[in-house]
Parts: sequence; structure tokens; C-alpha cells
Amino acid sequence: INWAADVVVEDRVWIAEDVYIYKGVRIGTGSIVGARSTVTKDLPPHALCLGTPAKAVRHNIGWSEKLLPRPPAGPSPGE
Repeated sequence: INWAADVVVEDRVWIAEDVYIYKGVRIGTGSIVGARSTVTKDLPPHALCLGTPAKAVRHNIGWSEKLLPRPPAGPSPGE
């Protein structure tokens, strides 16, 4: 029997597009999971994780939730 298991995504985790996350996995606080990765095992906190299966390629990373400033409004090019 294929029993259900929770997926735990801790705080401030960034998951890119087309990522597969298997059941029973925990993704640590502040981590980034790269596009098209497959998460089959727990990932450590504050790590950049990539690949199939996803592995931590960098540790002790940080990222900001701030948005980049928008350019000032003005005439569009060609006007």
C-alpha cells in the first residue's frame, strides 16, 4: 500500500517552476529549489538545491523578499 505522507515547506522557501516534490519531504527554511528539479529527500535550510534528484549545491545562502524598484514613469521609447 502506498501510504500518504505530508510535504512540509518551511518559512521563506522559494520553489521555481516545474518542480516535483515527493511525499514525506521537508524543505528547510530559506531554501531555494531550482526550476525542473525533483525533490526526493529532505533539503537543508538556507541552501540552493538543484537537479534530479535535488541536492544542495550551495549552503548558507540568503535572499530578499523586497521587490526591485520600478523605473520612473515617463514617455515610452519612440514617442
